[in-house]
Amino acid sequence: MARILIVDDNDPVRWVLGSLLQAQGHAVIRAADGAQALLRCESQRFDLVLMDVYMPSMDGLEVCRLLRQASEVPILVLSTSREPSIEEHALACGANAFTLKPLNFDRLLGWISNVIADRRGMAGGAPPQAPLCFA
Repeated sequence: MARILIVDDNDPVRWVLGSLLQAQGHAVIRAADGAQALLRCESQRFDLVLMDVYMPSMDGLEVCRLLRQASEVPILVLSTSREPSIEEHALACGANAFTLKPLNFDRLLGWISNVIADRRGMAGGAPPQAPLCFA
């Protein structure tokens, strides 16, 4: 199915979400913060990224900006904040979508399915994108 990077500093969220997605047949890689996420993206290709906003040292919005400079990988930003400005900032930083926690897992699976279908439709048999580089 899809290679998914989950970026969240909350261990239970990262592991439960990852386990649920693995049960659906997805390959899941986890990162506990923005710096780990960038390192993972330097050496691996992902079909999509699920990323929390609030993390120590480098927040999800900054990671989103950096990822968007190097890749078109779809990014879903997750947050517990109900402030409308957070969603606006996430989309302005290059996120493809924004959703609130707790997640509606069925809606998340639908979004993932749509992203995978769109990416396969656009690829047209093209080779997979190269790993991201952050020089």
